[in-house]
Amino acid sequence: MNITQTRGNSSVEKAIEVARINSEVNEQIVFIDAGVEDYQSLVAGVVAGTEVVILDATKDGIKQITQALQDRGNVFSLHIISHGSPGCLQLGSSQLNLDTISYYAEELRRWSADSLLLYGCNVAAGDAGVEFLEKLHQLTGASVAASAKRTGNAALGGDWQLEVAVGGGVDVELAFEVGVLKAYNSVLPTIVVLDEDFQGTSVTGPWIYGKTGPSDPFLTAGTGEGVLPGNPGTAETDGTGALRLTPNANDEAAFVIYNNPIPIENGLEMTFEFFSYGGDGADGIS
Repeated sequence: MNITQTRGNSSVEKAIEVARINSEVNEQIVFIDAGVEDYQSLVAGVVAGTEVVILDATKDGIKQITQALQDRGNVFSLHIISHGSPGCLQLGSSQLNLDTISYYAEELRRWSADSLLLYGCNVAAGDAGVEFLEKLHQLTGASVAASAKRTGNAALGGDWQLEVAVGGGVDVELAFEVGVLKAYNSVLPTIVVLDEDFQGTSVTGPWIYGKTGPSDPFLTAGTGEGVLPGNPGTAETDGTGALRLTPNANDEAAFVIYNNPIPIENGLEMTFEFFSYGGDGADGIS
């Protein structure tokens, strides 16, 4: 077994440290998001001849996968274990979904594999799930399989069946020993729909912005990539920024909107932090 682990260094290029336990050529690679509960037991139970890559939960997981694959030829099968929801995967600090897949199109075209297996709850569920698999197939050229149900421990309502396939039959065995899957005591949780602190250099996804005053909103650590403006002055350090809606001036108003439906079953809880300049005007947030 080969093991690759990504670490929280200052850039994605520095994030991947390869620890080659042996020199054999691997026909399949397993990528496991470090945010998955008890992922260590899954790592210990991969079948022989498999390389394991642990994705750093604080870094862009799509870019980590692309970098891990960049010096390889075609791989027989890629297995991705992560949190999921219909048409969406949580990979490191980023979500791969129907809104972001076009942003990552060039990355995905470099994933050279015959089969792509997605272990995540409900990823293939509904029209969104099937469309997501079809787009992955179109971009990667791989046959794609995923589950439309919960993935994990049977007593918690899960299983390890990837019953939805796109791009032809996926005749690939799961990458884990059967006994390890049976003993796994959790299910792979559905992802948090939205968790954005605006502290990084860019934001991707279905965000839109606008203004009724003279100034655009921007990310104080932003570099101009992504869908929200970057800092027109000196950007703050990555990870310490914020979303600035308006400057400390009169007659300023701006907004950002998460422009995507949010599926909910039991209500919606929202929390946020903000700073207001104060003063005698109609300063505030809504």
